[in-house]
Amino acid sequence: MKSADSNNNKSGGDRLRRYKELVDRLTLLDDIYMKVFFKDSPECAEYVLRVILDKPDLLVKSVNTDYEIPSVGAKSVRLDVYAEDREGR
Repeated sequence: MKSADSNNNKSGGDRLRRYKELVDRLTLLDDIYMKVFFKDSPECAEYVLRVILDKPDLLVKSVNTDYEIPSVGAKSVRLDVYAEDREGR
């Protein structure tokens, strides 16, 4: 007969394994991963955006995950990073 502690350790180990499998499947471009990774690392966000957008002059002005800009009569826009290029675009 298994003890209650043995069952708790097993279920805790199963949960940890499931979390590890979930994290192993994530990529840098998954929303949940980006929120955590870029939250306190604007320089990392800047680097990734420069590479993806092929804009070496891009400067990250702020990182604010899930910042929403509402729009009347159209879809809202959700921003995670605000950045500008040399020309202010």
